[in-house]
Amino acid sequence: KHSQEKLRHQASYDEVTGLPNQTMFNQQLSTAIAHAKRNQTLVGVMVLELDYYKNLATQSVNTLEEQLLQNCAERLKSSLRSGDTIGYWGGDKFVALMPQVSNVDEVAKISQRILDTAKQPFKLGEHQLNVRVNIGISIYPQDGLELDALINNAELALDRTKKAEKNSYQ
Repeated sequence: KHSQEKLRHQASYDEVTGLPNQTMFNQQLSTAIAHAKRNQTLVGVMVLELDYYKNLATQSVNTLEEQLLQNCAERLKSSLRSGDTIGYWGGDKFVALMPQVSNVDEVAKISQRILDTAKQPFKLGEHQLNVRVNIGISIYPQDGLELDALINNAELALDRTKKAEKNSYQ
C-alpha cells in the first residue's frame, strides 16, 4: 500500500522540488478554468524561467543544483497567495496558477513580489548564487479559453520578457 501511494505521488509531483509536475498542474488549471467559466471570474497563469540557471548548472554539482531548485520552489511558494499553485516543469522552468484573480493588477503585484523575493541571493552551503526570474503571464479568458492557449500565451509573453527586459514580467 505504501509503494502504491509513493507511485501515485511520483506520478503527480516532482521528486526534487516536491511541487506539482506538468500533469498535476494541468489538471489543476483545467479545474480552475471550469470554475472560472461557471463563475465568470479570472484565472492567472505564469510561466517562470530562472535566468542564468543553465550556466550555473554546468558549473556546479548535482547536489547544489537540487538545493537551488528546492530553495527556488520554497521562495516561489512563499510569494504566492493561499490557494495559488506553483509547479515545476523541469530544467529551469516553473509555472504558477492563480485560480481566483480579481483583476490584472493583482497578477502584476504577485509577479513583482516574486521578482523581489528572487533578487535575494541564495546561500547554499559555502556558495552564494544570484538568480533572476523572467515571467510570462496570461489571463483567462482574455488570453485564452483553454489550457493550451493560456500556457502558450504565457510562454509567448515569457519570450518577449527575455528579449525586452530580463528579470521582469509581461
